[in-house]
Amino acid sequence: MVDSTRITHVILMKIQINTGQNIDGRATMSRHAEWVVENSLSHLAEQVTRVESHGSDENNKKGGTGDKRCVLAARFKHHQPIAVTTDAGSAHGTSNP
Repeated sequence: MVDSTRITHVILMKIQINTGQNIDGRATMSRHAEWVVENSLSHLAEQVTRVESHGSDENNKKGGTGDKRCVLAARFKHHQPIAVTTDAGSAHGTSNP
């Protein structure tokens, strides 16, 4: 039996997650950040071509509040990229919308 379903177009939104070596739980953090980006921007998937996330610990292992940083850069078709930065006390906190 042949499946007669046709795909009329494919929506590709590339998501790249980067974290510093000093971020605890990097693999878990990357999966969470990817999930947040996919779910937050799914309604714009036809316009967004790429999203990059850069997570870092600004104080390394020294600790402190608000020392985790996440920079998100989104690239849109036919528009200039947009970047935002957020700081939080935990790496997980920086990726929550």
